[in-house]
Amino acid sequence: MIQPFFLGWTTCRESCDRSVRERKISVKEAVRCRGSYKVDLTIVVSYGRSGSTIFMRMLSQNPAFLIRRLFPYEGRTSQYLFAASKVGLPANLDPVTYQEATYEFAQYGDDEVLEFGRRLNEGASYDPLALSKVMLDYAASIERNTDAMYAVEKGIGVDLARDIVSEIPTARIIFLIRDPRSIYYSVKSFNRKRNIITFGEEAGEEELFRRIVKSLHYMNQLSMAIGERSTVLRYEEMMENTDLFCRRVLSFFSLSDENETVNRMTSVVDLYDQSAKDHMTSSPRADVLRWKNDIKQSDLSIFSKWEGDLREIGYD
Repeated sequence: MIQPFFLGWTTCRESCDRSVRERKISVKEAVRCRGSYKVDLTIVVSYGRSGSTIFMRMLSQNPAFLIRRLFPYEGRTSQYLFAASKVGLPANLDPVTYQEATYEFAQYGDDEVLEFGRRLNEGASYDPLALSKVMLDYAASIERNTDAMYAVEKGIGVDLARDIVSEIPTARIIFLIRDPRSIYYSVKSFNRKRNIITFGEEAGEEELFRRIVKSLHYMNQLSMAIGERSTVLRYEEMMENTDLFCRRVLSFFSLSDENETVNRMTSVVDLYDQSAKDHMTSSPRADVLRWKNDIKQSDLSIFSKWEGDLREIGYD
C-alpha cells in the first residue's frame, strides 16, 4: 500500500533543528519532520559543456539555494523521483529511464544520500513525489541550509523538466545556453581530454552540431511557452558581465541583489581548484569565443548550413 506523506504533515522545527545541528538525522526523524523545510524546485537545463557547473557553483554561494554541494553538482534526486512517479519506484532505488533519459537517485559517490534513501524506502511503498519532499528535508539537513527557498538541480535533457513545470505549479526552469559553435569545440576537446565519445559526438560532426542547434532552438521556444516560470541565460554574459548576470538570476527568483551577495556568488567563477581544472578544457573567461580560435576550414561548411537558426537563438 502506498503511504501518502502528503497526509498529516506536521511542523516540528525545534527538534528537527536540533537534529540538524547534531547531524544525526535518522530515517524516523526525517519522516516525522516532513514538511518542515519548504523549498521550490528549479531545474537548470543546458546542452553539455555550456557552463552549468560554474553556474551551480555560483548559486551554491547563496543560502537561498539548496544545492547538494558535491562537484560537479549532479545530484538529481527530485528529478529521479518525479520520473519514478511515472514509471515506478525501484525497491533498491536503481536507475530509472523516462523519455529516453536515465536518472540516478544520487550523484556518483554520494553514498550518504543513496543509503539514506534506501533505508527510507526499505520495506515500504512510498509515493515518489512525497518521498522527494523528505529527501529535500534531508538534503537541507546535511547541507546545514534549512532556510533555503529554492532547491536547484542540473537537468538531463528537456522533456522531464518540461513535465515537472507543467505538473508542479511552483517549479521553474532556467535554460542556460551558449554559442553552439563553442559548445561544439568544447565537446570535442572534453572528449579528447577524457578519451571518451559523448555529448552526441558519437553520431558524427554534422549530427553533433545539428543536435546542439536544435536543442538550443527548442529551449528558446519552450521558455517562451512556459512564460514567467522560466528564463534563458547565456554563458557569454556569465563570463563577460558576471555581476549583471548574477543580478539577473537573483531578479528571476525575486531575491535581494545586495553587493555583498553578488560579490560572494561571483567570487567563485574564477575559482580554479583541482576539481574545476579536471572538468574544464580551458579558462572559462577565455573560452567565450573559443570557436573563433579553434575554427577549422572543414567545419565552416557545417556551421554555414545553420546560419539562420544561429541568428534566431541570438548568435550571428
